[in-house]
Amino acid sequence: MLKTKVVSVKFDYLKQIFFYDPGNFWVYKNLPVIANKDNNLEYGFVTRLDKMSKKNILPRLIRVATFSDTKKYHENKKFECYAFNLCKNKIKKFGLKMKLIKSHLTFDGRKIIFLFTAEEQINFKLIARGLSHIFRTKIEFKYVGVRNEAANIPAIGICGRPLCCNKFLSKFNDISISMAKEQGMTLHPAKISGNCGKLLCCLKYEKDMYDKLKSNAPKVGDTVQTIDGIGKVFKINLLTQKVKVSFKEENRNGDLFDIYKICDVKVIKKSSQVD
Repeated sequence: MLKTKVVSVKFDYLKQIFFYDPGNFWVYKNLPVIANKDNNLEYGFVTRLDKMSKKNILPRLIRVATFSDTKKYHENKKFECYAFNLCKNKIKKFGLKMKLIKSHLTFDGRKIIFLFTAEEQINFKLIARGLSHIFRTKIEFKYVGVRNEAANIPAIGICGRPLCCNKFLSKFNDISISMAKEQGMTLHPAKISGNCGKLLCCLKYEKDMYDKLKSNAPKVGDTVQTIDGIGKVFKINLLTQKVKVSFKEENRNGDLFDIYKICDVKVIKKSSQVD
């Protein structure tokens, strides 16, 4: 089957990756390009080169960004700061209960997009009309969730490194408290929550590895056979592949616990405990 090159492009105001047909352009990673997004021209960067089935119909890149395009892009960035501050003052003036996160001017200048968070429904008619009159262009307010809010604000996470969502994550995976439990983390909100207040995205990174390790390990409460006799699994460390086994005192001369490698114990009765 014939294959055709595909490039993934990222726009700085969006975290998702979008796919384009490069056509006859010679492209490479980090190359600035001009592409059509939501009927507007946008300035973005190539993040990856790939191949895809010829049956997949993709929009074509408009062009590789020129020197003048890059100059205009940086001018737009300066304008966005001005638009952000002006909009923020308008929000305060009208007493709107919303938090402005970011402003974005499309590359062609046809639209200004304001990203915000809010706990209640907001009526934008007055503020949008006022801003449209000032900027002489279309105004759009776009609601984003708390994860997107953190992704748009450069910050440091509890690990001491820049936030993953701000640096490289293009989409948010579903995270559950069970992932933290399986990884043996302290279930304190401050320890397992990110800057957004939601569960840490990085809990997802090692899930597949923990699932694999868990598949070959006994469960807490299982009755196991060891070289020292029969006992019950008290605690499991999946990373070290070791289990802590408890024994009845009369069988162990007062030594209630011992640690074994997972491969050295055999489950003879499963626990009735539900995960």
